Amino acid sequence: MEYKLVAIFALPCYLYIIRAKLESDGIECLTRDEKTVEVHNFMSNAIGGIKLYVPVADEDIARQVITEAGHEPFEEPEQSLAEQKLNKLGSMSLKEIKLPKAKKSKQRSLLISLIIIILFVIIAILGIFFK
Repeated sequence: MEYKLVAIFALPCYLYIIRAKLESDGIECLTRDEKTVEVHNFMSNAIGGIKLYVPVADEDIARQVITEAGHEPFEEPEQSLAEQKLNKLGSMSLKEIKLPKAKKSKQRSLLISLIIIILFVIIAILGIFFK
């Protein structure tokens, strides 16, 4: 049996509500990364959330239930994020691409840090010779 990704949830509590409704309607549900997010909630964004899969035959009903519950069903993007960024860069001229310039305060901070490090090294060397 083939399954289709129909929703992604950030937290397990949202998944439980939708899954309970789908299973009460007789739709089999599979999840991915559910236990990982249950144990480590802070990792939800890093792993892409909890994925909810349903059989392809029940996909339309599942999407309708998800929408009625106030959540957005997962829609497959036409292009990946990387492809979108590459296309955007490809359509830009070099004049439009602006690199951030280092601010003077950052340059000053770096220079002061470097001077302090050099002073510490000099003091350490002098301390070794004048014991």
